[in-house]
Amino acid sequence: MMKCPYSNLCENMNYGTFIDKHSRECEYRSIKCQCSVIMKFNEFENHQKQCPKSKISCPHCQTVFVRDSNHLETCDEMNISCHQCKTKIKRKEITDHIRDVCPETMTTCPLKYLGCGGSFFKKDKMAHLKSDQHINVCMDISDQPVFMTTLERGTFETKFQFLGINSSFSYQHGNQVLDITFDNLNDQPFAKDYDFRISIYDKNNNILDPGDKYCLSEITGILSRHKQNQAFQSIKLTIFKKNQSPQKI
Repeated sequence: MMKCPYSNLCENMNYGTFIDKHSRECEYRSIKCQCSVIMKFNEFENHQKQCPKSKISCPHCQTVFVRDSNHLETCDEMNISCHQCKTKIKRKEITDHIRDVCPETMTTCPLKYLGCGGSFFKKDKMAHLKSDQHINVCMDISDQPVFMTTLERGTFETKFQFLGINSSFSYQHGNQVLDITFDNLNDQPFAKDYDFRISIYDKNNNILDPGDKYCLSEITGILSRHKQNQAFQSIKLTIFKKNQSPQKI
């Protein structure tokens, strides 16, 4: 029996073994990993499980990367905790989450343009809109529209918020009738305190139909305009404090 030059534990070395061949195959031979650590060949597999230079597949995005890189600190698909609300969310979505969704983000009143300077956490938005501070500011408005939105011909719907309530404004055009609708406001507590008017304009911004004034609580369905308005270019919805008229339509 010849003695293996690598280890007394090796039993595969004998007189019939080619020394050069054994030196290339012995499980006890020394090898050097790409991370510069020297080890026995039979230790290499376990070493690879923690070797800083080994390549692994990201469990979040399947990108292959070197273990000691900072990939997991930048992976867009990896779930991380929002620093405000602790919700788990993909790293690539965290900026939008904090800006648009996170209940712990500070925001300002959506009716700041009317003079309400309130600021609050997003989770407290409805409480603010119902607060005396907010209501007193928004009700104390004179001689100006409190909301306006316009639909250009060919744009059949727009979505908006009024006093924090989601609504939409749309029209259908056919059979010489212009059917106009907007919804979700008539049953709100504030509806009785606001009037609205829908006006129709031509391409030169000349008024075709100034529209009648209605209370928001009177919205019952489709408002129709007839054939004299077939040449319309835009439709404007104006909301203003009850018993006040806008300065200019």
